[in-house]
Order: sequence, then C-alpha cells, then structure tokens
Amino acid sequence: MAVTLAFSVAAFAQKVTRIQLKCYIQLEDKAKIIHHFVSSNKDTVQFIAQLTGRTVFMADGVTKKKILAVYECVDSQNGFKNKAAVKLEKITPF
Repeated sequence: MAVTLAFSVAAFAQKVTRIQLKCYIQLEDKAKIIHHFVSSNKDTVQFIAQLTGRTVFMADGVTKKKILAVYECVDSQNGFKNKAAVKLEKITPF
C-alpha cells in the first residue's frame, strides 16, 4: 500500500507542472498587449491555439476582453522575436 501511495503522489506531482508564458495578443477592441498566462498543460502549442476566443482580465481586474489573435507566445523568461512585442513589453508594467 505504501508503494502505491508513493507512486500516486509521484504521478500527481508530474502532472501539475506549470508553464508560465507571456503572449503578444490582439484584443477585440484591436488593442495589442502583452499578457501573462499559466498553463498546466504540457502541450504548449495546443494551449496557445486555444487562446483565441477566450477572454482575459484587464489591469483593473474587472473588465474582460476577448482575444482576437495570438501573434507570439514565449516562456516568461525568454524574449520575444517580434519587434513590436519587444517594444511593447518594455513599456508594459508587470
């Protein structure tokens, strides 16, 4: 029984890996922003593909806006390749 419990805890720990992403996106009001996401899904490509159409909260914590397009997503520790995203990130407070 102890072996089963240890295996279950180890399997659960592996499934909860969180991936922190920052994405350069366009919202329904045509604004382009940098937004942070946390994914527990190991398939990052699938997670990014599913962002279009979802809503995100704005800085006020109340207003929600729909995502129209995702231009680029990278690990939160990496830099963007898109020059507009790099420029926008420099002036975006986090």
